[in-house]
Amino acid sequence: MPAWGLTIAELVLAWLDHCRIYYGMSANTQSTEYSNCRHAIRPLVHSHGDLLIGNFTPDVLKEVRERIIAGGWKTEPMKRPAKSWSRSQANGAVNRIKRMLRWGVENNLVRPEVSAMIGAVAPLKKGCTIAREAKSVRPVDQAIVEATLPHLPPVVQAMVKVQMPPKCGATTSVRSAHEISTVRATSGYTCRPNTRTTTESRRWRWPSGRSARRPFSRI
Repeated sequence: MPAWGLTIAELVLAWLDHCRIYYGMSANTQSTEYSNCRHAIRPLVHSHGDLLIGNFTPDVLKEVRERIIAGGWKTEPMKRPAKSWSRSQANGAVNRIKRMLRWGVENNLVRPEVSAMIGAVAPLKKGCTIAREAKSVRPVDQAIVEATLPHLPPVVQAMVKVQMPPKCGATTSVRSAHEISTVRATSGYTCRPNTRTTTESRRWRWPSGRSARRPFSRI
């Protein structure tokens, strides 16, 4: 029989047990996504842990989201109040809560209509919320990159050199050669990701790519 009388805290415990296995958490390994899941649901448990899942509404979720944006909430193990979360962090936390409810529906722990209601909560959009924006990650200074290169293994050196000129593809594209197609151009190479993305119209060129890839390429 479906166990629809659970509280949010009880559902969280069951879901985290699932996440620990699903994301490969063990005594000797650390899972980033598992830690992210724990971090995401902490404010919800802190404020509404005793709430029955059947009474979990979009208004409750938006209230929790406002609290994590404002910051200042605190749980027993925390030594200091939590800092305010950025818009992207708040959206990530809400998405993980929605994922938890979908898992609960799949395992007869949550009524489908509850998950559907929570799933209707729209993410925060840039410029339409008081939530702060996360700081953008700036590129490493070129001098630091040059000083680090001699200390890297040959393969990693090649990966760094390929990406040093203006805006080549992501590291994953360099690491997984089957994900990109590289063709000879007038000068150097042109990187064309096979997977369509929002940047599909962009093409990157790197004159030093040919020499950097030669020891590891069969082209």
